[in-house]
Amino acid sequence: MSFSLTPAPDDFAAYWSAVMAELAALPAAPELTHNALRSNEHCDVYDLRLTSIGPYRIFAFYSIPKGDGPFPVNYHIGGYGSVVHIAPYEERRQYVTVALRHRGQRLADQPFAAAYPGLLTSGIDSPLRYIYRGIVADCCRVIDFLVDRPEVDASRISVVGDDLALITAALRPQVDSVHTTPTLFYGAEQLAPRTKPRPRSSMAQSSWPRAPMLTRWRNSTTMPAPIRIRPRRCGAR
Repeated sequence: MSFSLTPAPDDFAAYWSAVMAELAALPAAPELTHNALRSNEHCDVYDLRLTSIGPYRIFAFYSIPKGDGPFPVNYHIGGYGSVVHIAPYEERRQYVTVALRHRGQRLADQPFAAAYPGLLTSGIDSPLRYIYRGIVADCCRVIDFLVDRPEVDASRISVVGDDLALITAALRPQVDSVHTTPTLFYGAEQLAPRTKPRPRSSMAQSSWPRAPMLTRWRNSTTMPAPIRIRPRRCGAR
């Protein structure tokens, strides 16, 4: 099924450029804590904390294989839910892996704890308060961290996930490949009225009247549809 997108607002590119500039001005301030419970003979796992815009501290599970690097990366951006699991065991044996928990998800839920359903439209009435402004920055922050790590082969960074994976690749050209199934923003306006499962049900269940909310969504400067952002390179393997 395909959908046509309404033209992006005139200030769409400037808006997201400003978000990235705000992120670039903040030190990532990485904090790595060895997670002995999740580590094994094949990899070392760390609890990773980084600073994103706000400023806001985000969390990720960061795994490094045992052996001689640098290693390629599988970066998992979690779906629409409060819990994001660590990367599969088989991956952790061969790849540096990252499992991000962006703002609102567990272990990154202070001071903001996301509601499901509800997150998708949280703050959508304000370009500066829309929650995905910060979440997109959270996703990009991880790439900023990865490219400077000695154990990482920065020419082989793969991002896995929903629309956020594609958006991250659009905003960070260091991403080499993307494995994605969009479920959030693509066709959201058309699908929301007839969708029961979350996340698009967040639009249907919003306290806003239906017509004004969908009009706001259609015209939103902040709606980070990957097709609008236009990735420089999104390959598949």
